[in-house]
Amino acid sequence: MFNPKKTIPKLAVAMLALTGCGDDDGNGAGTGGAGGGGADFDASLNAYCMKAPCFDYTAEVCIDYYNALNVYNDNANCTALLISYFDCGATKTCNQLFQGDCDVEYYAADAACIDIP
Repeated sequence: MFNPKKTIPKLAVAMLALTGCGDDDGNGAGTGGAGGGGADFDASLNAYCMKAPCFDYTAEVCIDYYNALNVYNDNANCTALLISYFDCGATKTCNQLFQGDCDVEYYAADAACIDIP
């Protein structure tokens, strides 16, 4: 099962190394083409990242990681699937997240955004 506590820090370092800091819009969120997100992406991401303490990392680390991932992929499918995952996760308790209640959404986003050929 997905373990963000172990995955996000490792992937965040790799993604930031690949993407650099990106264009900064003044609040620390990178911007870009299709992967830049937008209001729906930002709102869903912020709501989801309030659950970050469940996994022993900060909301800021969560936001930075997923913004970098989305900008790096720069495709509408990745963005849409991340929003779906965030919307699911934002409505769950920590226990529900640990039990995999959003695994379907997570693995779909993972395939579109992380499993790059």
